[in-house]
Amino acid sequence: MQEQQRRAFDIESYVDSTIHNEDKTIYSNDYHAFQRQFIKRLAGRFNFDCTEVVMTLSNLPDVASIQRHALVDAASYLVRGCVRKTDQMFAGGEQGNQFMLLLPGTGRRGAETVMSRLKEAFVRHADMFLTPILPQFQAITIYEPYRR
Repeated sequence: MQEQQRRAFDIESYVDSTIHNEDKTIYSNDYHAFQRQFIKRLAGRFNFDCTEVVMTLSNLPDVASIQRHALVDAASYLVRGCVRKTDQMFAGGEQGNQFMLLLPGTGRRGAETVMSRLKEAFVRHADMFLTPILPQFQAITIYEPYRR
């Protein structure tokens, strides 16, 4: 019985580690591709917009790893405050310096609004960071329904 419980725990912890980052605040990069494809298919089936915003934090490679972790935590806190509960945030990049946001039900204009909100938040809360962080954004249309 204990062997079965240990195996179940090992499987559960493996699945959890492939879905969330270490502190379980955002989804992992490994889970991103799966979820992106799922949302794209769902958007095609139910005919709704879906856009992804990729946010890259510059200056992070120049920061020591201990500080980098604190900066990424602070940045994820800011990002969470600017998006809806239905939006999904993923960690990415080799240095943990990228966030990918899946915005289901959001077209290109809505994504641009989110990006401007994020820029304003980083400027307004610049004192949270020990070093200036300059986010760069890119919006990618995942699915756009055909409209007549």
